[in-house]
Amino acid sequence: MKTLLLVDADEDSRTVYRLLLQHAGYEVLEAASGPGALATALATPPDLIITETTLPGMDGLRLLETVGQEPTLGNTRLCVLTATVSERIEERCRALPVCRVLFKPIQPSALLVEVGHMLSGAPSGG
Repeated sequence: MKTLLLVDADEDSRTVYRLLLQHAGYEVLEAASGPGALATALATPPDLIITETTLPGMDGLRLLETVGQEPTLGNTRLCVLTATVSERIEERCRALPVCRVLFKPIQPSALLVEVGHMLSGAPSGG
């Protein structure tokens, strides 16, 4: 079973995505802040981290940059799922290995397809 770490300060958003992903057969860990997500990832390395950009303590992009520097998390796929459309976000994400940017709102079926592609090792579309 693949493990995902879902990071979003909004509890309702985390709940919706957690239920969707659990129903699809994934184990889902959750965090509401950047530092909390990093601690969770280090304790239980996930196969994929899906994060919002706006987080308390450390923004989602800084979180992914930090994860990318951790040797124990070298195989972790990275994804930004955000409502903030920004060229800066996309540029920063492209600089990270295996990182993809998805935008809210996203259809549940589309999210599941994207997660499947990311976990299968398909090329990320950045």
